[in-house]
Amino acid sequence: MPVRYIVWSSAPRGATTRVRLRLASGVIRRKKVDSDGLAVACPIVRHFTQASAQLTEVIQNRICTIRDIVLRFVYYSDERYDKRSVRIYEIKEDGQQVQIYNFFHPLADTTLGTTTEYYRRLASTGNEHRAGHIEWTTRFQPYVYWGGLQPKVGTKELRKIKNKSSKSRRFKVDGTEYKWKIKADGQGLVCERGRGRVVAEWNEPTKTLRVSSDEVPREEVLDRFVVTCYLNLWFWYGDRW
Repeated sequence: MPVRYIVWSSAPRGATTRVRLRLASGVIRRKKVDSDGLAVACPIVRHFTQASAQLTEVIQNRICTIRDIVLRFVYYSDERYDKRSVRIYEIKEDGQQVQIYNFFHPLADTTLGTTTEYYRRLASTGNEHRAGHIEWTTRFQPYVYWGGLQPKVGTKELRKIKNKSSKSRRFKVDGTEYKWKIKADGQGLVCERGRGRVVAEWNEPTKTLRVSSDEVPREEVLDRFVVTCYLNLWFWYGDRW
């Protein structure tokens, strides 16, 4: 009986990508496969037959069993606002784009004591909800308030450095540690869990963030990935990684 697994890839043709095989026993095995011809628009459902050890691609009307969350960042065109002000749209399977986040930061001529308010569109009602805010004591010293009720969290927790030589910036969600790092080609960021398992990716040329839906059991968890990506982009753009 074939074993089903999901893979998406933005790798160039001819490259290889790592995928996870989830066996009937629940064991997860990793394998490298040729990504030649993989579609980028949505995840691809494949089947792995243990008897023949061959991969057979199955694409049915571009309908995916599991879809990653794809978000596009649109920065304000008014040059008086810096990159801390951004509207974020979710790209649906049909190509429709729906605004899901709005980060608003005061005009860039004020550098001390400013606050970024960020709002999220509630899936249940479609209404905009104030999800939290970020206080900036300096341009590179932010403190995040999740939902406005929890204690503030600084960069020591949201961009934790393991050691002086580390290039990863770590954070935790519900006790699980993740780490952001700059891609080897310098064209974006990647977020990993455990030993190299990619769960989110920022593509700089397209200004899109892709998050694995497996990692987002509720909307508040998506906030963690969006806000940490937002902060790491700010540090990266400011040459303060």
